[in-house]
Amino acid sequence: MRTTGEVQNQTIWEDFEFIEVKEKYLDDCKPKCEEKCSPNADCVWRDKTQKPKCVCHEGFERLPSMPCHPVCISNCGTNTECKSPGSCECIKGYNRSAQNFSNCDPICTTTCGAHKICVKPDTCQCDSGYAEDKLGVCHPVCKKVICGNYEKCTSPDTCECVDGYGNASGHCQPQCSNGCALNKFCARPEICQCQAGYTEDQLGVCRPKCSAECGQFEECIRPEECHCSTGYTRNHVGTCEPECLNKCPENSFCIKPEVCECKEGYQKSGHGDCKPICNACGNHNYCSTPGNCSCLEGYHRPKADILDCEPKCPEGCGSNADCTHPGKCNCHPGYKMSENGDCVPICAPECEEHSYCLSPGKCDCKEGYIGEGNHCTPKCNIECGDNSYCVLPGICECLAGYKANDKDNINCSSATAMWIIIFLGVVSITAVISLISCVAFVFTRRYKEPVFVKHTDADGTDLRNVDLRRYDTRLEGIDNSSYI
Repeated sequence: MRTTGEVQNQTIWEDFEFIEVKEKYLDDCKPKCEEKCSPNADCVWRDKTQKPKCVCHEGFERLPSMPCHPVCISNCGTNTECKSPGSCECIKGYNRSAQNFSNCDPICTTTCGAHKICVKPDTCQCDSGYAEDKLGVCHPVCKKVICGNYEKCTSPDTCECVDGYGNASGHCQPQCSNGCALNKFCARPEICQCQAGYTEDQLGVCRPKCSAECGQFEECIRPEECHCSTGYTRNHVGTCEPECLNKCPENSFCIKPEVCECKEGYQKSGHGDCKPICNACGNHNYCSTPGNCSCLEGYHRPKADILDCEPKCPEGCGSNADCTHPGKCNCHPGYKMSENGDCVPICAPECEEHSYCLSPGKCDCKEGYIGEGNHCTPKCNIECGDNSYCVLPGICECLAGYKANDKDNINCSSATAMWIIIFLGVVSITAVISLISCVAFVFTRRYKEPVFVKHTDADGTDLRNVDLRRYDTRLEGIDNSSYI
């Protein structure tokens, strides 16, 4: 038996059989293996004692019951295969992954959509925590929690309020972006409704409802609750009446909120208070009540039928004064107020010690004195003697130098007194004579014709001088010694 490929007598040993081969095909003869070798293997007959077998090409290897396949030094990634020695390639229907270049991701020719991934070529599958509905849309699944009213499962095991609702105290409530007016609530998204016990009027305002009609000046402020209207207050009877916070003046009443009106018989004055109305009141009167005039304080009406009121002085004013103001007396003309508060007459000049002012300008002697007007002397009931005089009413007193002869000083006598009188008389006469002589001497000197002496001045002018040498001028204080 010869090795395959050798030419000998135009025959080739193959599989221990002789095969006739034409000369021209001799170079194409190869060993034949019992099994068909894979494209990556050759049929090799290395041991002549054994049959030819398939041997993998370089870079390929053969595993039991498997054809030769290429060998890659490092393991190929997911969804890849070793297509040639040392080269990993994506299997059909896969592309190299952008996240991990060693791996290959499946190719889906159509987009999988939200919450889906391409798990194998042209096959989409919902993400974990999502489930696919009949339309092929993936929705999140909430298994651990149960979504409440107006909630939806927005992500796996996560509930959120649906559109138009917001979380309030752990519950989803409808939201109204502009808010709701008084006594309204947000019933549905962007829709407000009246609260229970309220009804909406034509203007869209929610008004409280009271099944029983409210009384006068009352209004339904809350469901089934009537209150006094603004400006009114409930009185002790239980009805509502107008209220005036500043309080109405006396003799007026509150007819509507903050408006006062005078009672009947009264009218408003310029100061805003209510005064009674009277037809006519006299002097020092005031209208106390409608149609009734009363005297001012400190005045009284002398008689009921007299219109004017007069001032009143409780302690009286006396005969010489009038009550001109309440509690004040004024004296009549010619009178003045004394320290005791009495009106006394005025006398000018003032009356002397023993007289008094009887009436304006008229003095009269006091009791025990006699005289006329302002000249009064004491009066003694018993006439005093020659040498005594009436010194006080009913009392006589001896003259100086005399001694009383009785207890009443009526008769007085004294010798010494007579000589004294004579001496005084002589002295008086002498003094009068001396005075007359001095006066006569002065007049004589004054009217005596003086003696003149003529002289001629240096320029020839005549001068006339009195010659004083004849006279004693010492009495006048003139020194005429130069003329002697």
